[in-house]
Amino acid sequence: MMEERVFTTTILLADLDDIAVSNATPQATLQVLNFCIEAKSTSEIMNMLKLSYKKHFKTSILKPLIENGLLELTILDKLKSPNQKYKTTQSIKKTND
Repeated sequence: MMEERVFTTTILLADLDDIAVSNATPQATLQVLNFCIEAKSTSEIMNMLKLSYKKHFKTSILKPLIENGLLELTILDKLKSPNQKYKTTQSIKKTND
């Protein structure tokens, strides 16, 4: 399992230079994408990154990843649902297989 994550990180580094992810560093972006292979809530992702300011997290990290097609929502018809989770898109996963 660990080798798969290392491989995933290596593939994504080349792609991240082309993606404008607001104030997020490429390292934070990679951490989120690797962490969200399985669906995770906003609070789970923020805890993993050790962030506490939700508004900044959503505008600077989460929203750009969704807009660039790197993360997808698990509840499409209820964007602000308290049960909303996010996961790495299939296109990213397939790129790494």
